[in-house]
Amino acid sequence: MLLLRSWKDSLALFIPKNFKLFLLVSLKTAMETYGNLLYYFWWLILLVFVFEIGCYYPECILLGPAWYLIDSVLIVCLAFSLLMLVRPSVQPKGFHYFEEHAKKTAIGFVVLYFLFNFVRSHLGDAVLNALAWLNGQSLIYETLHPFAQFLYDQSPFIMLPPFVFSVLFYFDSNGTIKSWLLSIVRGIVMFVYNFPFCLISVLACFGLWTVLHYISPLYGKFLFFSFVPFVVSYFKTMYVKRVHDQFSLYYPNE
Repeated sequence: MLLLRSWKDSLALFIPKNFKLFLLVSLKTAMETYGNLLYYFWWLILLVFVFEIGCYYPECILLGPAWYLIDSVLIVCLAFSLLMLVRPSVQPKGFHYFEEHAKKTAIGFVVLYFLFNFVRSHLGDAVLNALAWLNGQSLIYETLHPFAQFLYDQSPFIMLPPFVFSVLFYFDSNGTIKSWLLSIVRGIVMFVYNFPFCLISVLACFGLWTVLHYISPLYGKFLFFSFVPFVVSYFKTMYVKRVHDQFSLYYPNE
């Protein structure tokens, strides 16, 4: 009963008057995040852009394993910066704030990142393999195959709600191994108890990704990246609301 009631409450957010307020709060967070990213981490965004372009044009830039390794490290650093800036906090966002929290959460975040990336890629593989036996012209295949590619693709990964929820729970903890493990549990619980809301939101992202990728396979990806802070802010708003509404569900002993 609690699960169904939670699903109903999450869907109630799509009622126009509720969604308007929810969207305004998300936009406010996103605007602040965009501003902080450009002010403090413009150099990191630029480096990611240059290395990503280099990965697409090997004839223009000397590439090798080191290039892709640096590109991956830069993306992880940018993801960490983004989620740290999105995290709700009464402290002013700046280098001191970032340094203080990075000391206790950076390693845990990297492990979370690669753990969820591993699960996401294997889930995408499983869906693709399950669809492989279908005729390429079938309606089922044509409908589900792009969604499987969406799961398999690297770029939308950091916007998936289980990852965002788990990272935010971890960032709000004391940074211990126990809290790291509990953050994964709490993130998945939040995802399950708000599954209809998350599903509709992810499908909307999938639709945007598909349209932009169809318009321009290369530059559509970079345009899609520009929406990442908003989408992460959107799920952060959900995180704050549900922690407030269902505190005992995520922290039963506190």
